[in-house]
Amino acid sequence: MKQLIRNTRQPIRNVTKSPALRGCPQRRGTCTRVYVRLKKNRGWEVIRQNLIYSMTRTKRGYIARKRRTKNSLFTSSFRGAHSKLTRTISQQKMKALVSSHRDRDKKKRYFRSLWISRINAVISEKKKVYYIYNNLIYNLYKRQLLLNRKIVAQIAIVKENCLFMIANEIIKTKIPRRLNSGKV
Repeated sequence: MKQLIRNTRQPIRNVTKSPALRGCPQRRGTCTRVYVRLKKNRGWEVIRQNLIYSMTRTKRGYIARKRRTKNSLFTSSFRGAHSKLTRTISQQKMKALVSSHRDRDKKKRYFRSLWISRINAVISEKKKVYYIYNNLIYNLYKRQLLLNRKIVAQIAIVKENCLFMIANEIIKTKIPRRLNSGKV
């Protein structure tokens, strides 16, 4: 404590690695002098020519930085180096896009099997209608009822009676099955 009272803490100063460039016009992109070397008999001598002209300041990496920030935003929720290091970010982005493309089809399969199992569970639980899943779906298509598996599964869960009413209507009106020859 006594040390702090005697010598108060000094604010941290920003130390530049190139202090000579503080008031330098070259940093702004303005060139003030051009040095030209000419060969003389006694070796090289420097002749200064005071030419004043202005150049536009060029800063590299705008497009590259834009691309990298776009990639880092994509992987911002990833853990560890997968969201911090540029090379790892690009690798993880490619891997994620491949996985999402592949798993899009898997998701459809999983949901289809879920709907089928839900419909089958409701039908087999209640023995009111002597139906199995295959016959129900086959007869729905034969009657040209626009009920896909997703809708039928929702009906089965929310209103079981409605599903059984539909099944009973299908049973009442029988459709003649086609024989192998294709005739009715």
